[in-house]
Amino acid sequence: MTAVSDPANEEDVEELTGSADGGELNTADCDASPPDADAPDSEPVLRPPTEDDLAHLVDLAFATATAWTSLPDRFYTLARGTGIDPDSAPTQPVLRALGFFLTEETKSGRRLVELRWKTGFHTEALPPPRLRSVADAEAEAWERLAGKVTHPAARARLLDMLVLRGGTGTPDRAAAAVAAYLDHAMAPSTVIRRSGDDDVEARWLDRGLTLSLGRALSLTRIAAAAATGPAITKRAVAVALNFSGARVRSKRPQVGSALSTLALLAANRGLLDPAETAQLLSLIEEEAAHHADLDHVVDQLMDLLILVDPSRREAAHRVRVKTRLDLAVGREPMVAMGFLEEAARLARTFHLDDLRDEAVREMQRVARFDHGLRSISTQITIPGSILDAEVRRASDGADWRESMSNWLATPAPSGGLASNERTSRHIASLSVVRRLASVVLIGADNMPRWRPETEEDRDAYELSRTEIMRMTLSGELLSAALDRIVGLHGVPPVTELSMFLAGNGSGNVALATALARSFHRYWSGDYEGSLHTAAVRVEAGARALVLLLDEPAYTVARTKAQGKYVGLDQLLDILARRDFDPDWDRFIRTFLLGPTGQNLRHDVAHGFILKEPSPSTAALALRACSLFVHLLWEPSTSLDIRSDPTMPRPAWTIMDAVRSTIGTAVRSPRLVPALLRSEAAAFRAALQRGRR
Repeated sequence: MTAVSDPANEEDVEELTGSADGGELNTADCDASPPDADAPDSEPVLRPPTEDDLAHLVDLAFATATAWTSLPDRFYTLARGTGIDPDSAPTQPVLRALGFFLTEETKSGRRLVELRWKTGFHTEALPPPRLRSVADAEAEAWERLAGKVTHPAARARLLDMLVLRGGTGTPDRAAAAVAAYLDHAMAPSTVIRRSGDDDVEARWLDRGLTLSLGRALSLTRIAAAAATGPAITKRAVAVALNFSGARVRSKRPQVGSALSTLALLAANRGLLDPAETAQLLSLIEEEAAHHADLDHVVDQLMDLLILVDPSRREAAHRVRVKTRLDLAVGREPMVAMGFLEEAARLARTFHLDDLRDEAVREMQRVARFDHGLRSISTQITIPGSILDAEVRRASDGADWRESMSNWLATPAPSGGLASNERTSRHIASLSVVRRLASVVLIGADNMPRWRPETEEDRDAYELSRTEIMRMTLSGELLSAALDRIVGLHGVPPVTELSMFLAGNGSGNVALATALARSFHRYWSGDYEGSLHTAAVRVEAGARALVLLLDEPAYTVARTKAQGKYVGLDQLLDILARRDFDPDWDRFIRTFLLGPTGQNLRHDVAHGFILKEPSPSTAALALRACSLFVHLLWEPSTSLDIRSDPTMPRPAWTIMDAVRSTIGTAVRSPRLVPALLRSEAAAFRAALQRGRR
């Protein structure tokens, strides 16, 4: 056979472990002289090819290729190099046949290798052929060419095209295609003999060989109806097992090829007899042992193990968990914590209580070490006049009552929700690293609390970061305003402050008194006491408001659980349905709750805050609690039936409700009427009691 191409300059060739000797192509009798260098504009004279020319070019294209996807362009280049017109009519069936590529797919849970059309530089003008309707003349050209080519991969491709077209003799062609694909997988190299130069050995990349083997296994179902079907199927399984074994035991790691072949064998496990199944399971376990330092590889291999032998499900899950436990040993605390957290999560999912306990114990041990976390900070400069104006706006007043009224009228410290959403989207769009970096929120105890897993989680995290930045500044302003109030007017007595916060006694006096004591702790410098007493009472305020709206918030007792009210998160959900101001809703959630927020309520309630908090943090807790205390109103407590049973006095007027920081009548069109209805109901009840 003759050829006129120098493949040494076509593409780098990678030597592969476990390959067998292939065929030879001789280029000694060919004229591959380039065009005259003195006539760069001259066009070579190209001629239409004969069938023998096409067979030779196809063989040479497959011999010098290293992957299935490079065949059309390789054929086109070789054709022009030998003076053959690649755009002539006789070459079109060949280009169409070479325009497909092998790819792994999963259909109905079964892993297959399929032929798919690839649009390339020299095939983009060709429409994707509908193989079932390919003309007889083109199919006959493929069949004649399949009888002339010598390279096994070339023969396999042409026969595969005929199998996909269908028709009489399809099972026999499928059996022949399987045999050719197997020959290619076993003999991937070709020696190119060139005149006046050293011979060149061209080898296919291992990925291409794996695809050939996978396509052979995928075609066995069609080939089963052929006379040679059972024998060729048996050979395909044997070759695939040997191929996998060679890659599993290779001195050079070939995890990709081994994984793909093992997965294809597992998908075609129905073709294996018991001995072959045992061999496959052994190879899977051996490969998992070789790559015990790659947890994602172990996961894939254990999934294959379960697919082949479902009775070994628990053992496979144990391997997955133990792999993470082993990877955590000797690692830096932060890295070890990541592996241990994943081990605990998997153990819980798989109900492996002993391994879950082991992982959690290790997490608790690692949490005691320094994780090497470093703070990254930035500074912004705000003109002092602006800061001073904001502090004055929140603290000015002729007396402490007027000053506190201004402080209580400050907006949500986290800012407006709509503005924060725009800001977080803008920041995310500017930072590629911010979107790609892995995020783990760590609690005060060094234990991982939460990590985003979806795009929605990532957006929620970005929004919380923006809100926390604004809260940091607002906390400083609120703290400075509280200091200025006592600087101007002195510290108000607890009794007077509590009555003021309770609307001169018409609100929740008990909760207002507790809040007044928290303010006093702040002004005395006991920021820790102020924070701990104010933060945990936000829930009490929210619960009182929900009950005022006559919403169900109590969970009755069950067999092993006592009756209780729902938590702060659920209380906020109830208020949100009643048009609670979304800006305040976001502040409460981001400041006190998780998973993306600061989760301060949890840390305070469970004793994780051991350091003295900052004045700004205490001021934010006071602002959160005062929101609900200032909003609370209870008509029943202000009704004095004994003195005047026919004229009970409502706690708030309608304008008081409209002016409340829970939202204006425009922003919260349903909440104010709901409060009005609640007051009216209490008014009617008082009248009825008075008549009785």
